[in-house]
Amino acid sequence: LMNIQRQSSLTKANITLEVPFGIWRQINSGGSTPQARFGHSLTLLGKKLILFAGAGSNLLLNDAAYLNVDTFRWTKLEPSGEPPEPRAQHTATIFAQKYIAVFGGRGFMLDNSFFFLDIEKQLWSRYRPQHYDAAPSLRHGHSINSIANQSKLILFGGAEVNSETGALIINDNQLYSFELNCGTLEIQNLSSNLNNHCSWKRIHVSGDIPPPLCGHTTIIYKNNLFLFGGFNGLNSISDVYKLDLTTFVWKFVEVCGEKPPSLSQHTAILSSNFMIIFGGRAINEGKETCSKETYALNLEKMEWQKRNSDSVAALRSSGWSDGATAEPPVRILHASECISNRMFIMGGRDNLQDEFGKKNCLSDSWTLDIDVPSAPVSISFRKTTPNQTEIFWSAVNGAIDKYLLEMCELDTNNWQIIYEGKSTNFLVDNLQSTKIYNFRVSAKNYFGFGIGLTTIKIMPAALNNLKNNNQKLEDFIKISNSEIEAADAI
Repeated sequence: LMNIQRQSSLTKANITLEVPFGIWRQINSGGSTPQARFGHSLTLLGKKLILFAGAGSNLLLNDAAYLNVDTFRWTKLEPSGEPPEPRAQHTATIFAQKYIAVFGGRGFMLDNSFFFLDIEKQLWSRYRPQHYDAAPSLRHGHSINSIANQSKLILFGGAEVNSETGALIINDNQLYSFELNCGTLEIQNLSSNLNNHCSWKRIHVSGDIPPPLCGHTTIIYKNNLFLFGGFNGLNSISDVYKLDLTTFVWKFVEVCGEKPPSLSQHTAILSSNFMIIFGGRAINEGKETCSKETYALNLEKMEWQKRNSDSVAALRSSGWSDGATAEPPVRILHASECISNRMFIMGGRDNLQDEFGKKNCLSDSWTLDIDVPSAPVSISFRKTTPNQTEIFWSAVNGAIDKYLLEMCELDTNNWQIIYEGKSTNFLVDNLQSTKIYNFRVSAKNYFGFGIGLTTIKIMPAALNNLKNNNQKLEDFIKISNSEIEAADAI
């Protein structure tokens, strides 16, 4: 007999990291890989990272695809309905927990319609504002965030181009909300229900209201909207503002630490208690520079930290192996998302010009470790004899350096490392057949070992008897409590 127990922890402990930077790794994705582009959007919905539109080298796009974040394979989407016109520098946000909401952008013959993509039905629907005095004008370089269980969208900032002069017009510093006024949308007739149950509203705000901006970033943390950077029509800025989403009072935030330069057209994600930004460009007094640096703002301490690539290089030279040898080059107008314990960036445009004066359009993808890895989902055993067993476990979704397998005898808590490496299985021998052993596995990256552990208890002799008697494991697990107690007493 044996006592078998399985415990799986998929949720990490609520900890505060002090250094949110790890290793950049270039991703070689498969499938229907999208073409190079900038000004596109990435939106994470479940296990699918939805790519939409952007500008290629010579044309505007309105194609859609998704990346499976487990396999890193692209699949092209061909939805029906009323798709958005080709555009770039738009926003794409989750709405009502199942739709990708697309608004604004730069393109030809665009208006201020909202478009909604139902991923399950592969269907586009269009919302035309009913009350034009409450709806924001067409714009690009704005920000939209989802709040209130994804039933409300908050829009700030943006710019438009004067069709006659080509001059950039920074729209306004008003705050707008797009709200779902009923519990759910009827899937059968999404378009009409959007018009019947959704509406734009202009929100009254007070406090330290930011200036009109475009190319800024916003994230939501603890019922506050944090804004960083942007372009005010003359220069980029490096200011941080906080909006209380209950009172709608803006506050200018005093920050410390190693601050980023004035930036616009960068990207930002939220991970734990950090707003992490990458790339972007600084425009000051007509001079332009582009960045490839990564910064993080600790939203509890209001302290900036800059990723030190020199310290990472020193770590590598000391013998730490991570399989990564390069880092992403400078870029603007790229897209990013937070996937598990990684920041994911794709595409964009660099600051280099070809012989015709055009900027290079990028197609590469990168991930940055920003947290410890999660735990393996499962751990099990096979090929068991009285003195050995093979332990195997599921691969962790994320960039890791190695796995750590530990073992101890029951009730001793004397854990011993028996394997360190990148394999997901290990043959354990020299076991005593009548003893009960605990096994646990964790994954390690730049930050250390993951918090979550998966444990399993086995008795080799019992497993061997099970195999010899041709008894099914599923039946064996159903042994009575008295038999379990007897196994524990051996």
